[in-house]
Amino acid sequence: MNHCIESIAGTYALILRVENPVHLEVGRLGKLQLVPGFYLYCGSARGPGGVKARVDRHLRKRKKHRWHIDYVSSQVPIVDVWYSYAEFWHECHWAETAVAWADNQIPYAGFGSSDCHCDAHLIYYHDQPQVSEFKRRMSQEGVAQSLVEAIASWRSPLPRSCRYRNPDIIAAS
Repeated sequence: MNHCIESIAGTYALILRVENPVHLEVGRLGKLQLVPGFYLYCGSARGPGGVKARVDRHLRKRKKHRWHIDYVSSQVPIVDVWYSYAEFWHECHWAETAVAWADNQIPYAGFGSSDCHCDAHLIYYHDQPQVSEFKRRMSQEGVAQSLVEAIASWRSPLPRSCRYRNPDIIAAS
């Protein structure tokens, strides 16, 4: 199966790693501090260029801060990207599933969810969340197996020629 991120509309999750405390000013949310650990951010890409264009944008360090996550992704490395293509917006369901995991927390209410009714689309984890566990939890929730199987990770073992690359990313060790 080819896991290249394509220019198709879909849903994605960014996994960001904070090694030392990060202090940010995030638009209307104000001053925030991210403590060491991992942060999962859920989003959707419906515009031109789909998931590929949105992920490319998030991976750039220099960008206009348009969304809450832009403030974070400008300073914090993205260590994985999960993605799926579907005609429906799944970011809220992905965020709800991510929040339901044990040993996590919503660090800032309303982060990334100003256009929906979710508590937040940014979730904190002490240890790096794995796409396999996410898919297992989605299956337990009764999500159609075809939708679960369609979720891919950019960090999954892939053929060298197909691995998604961006020069601005700081690879996980």
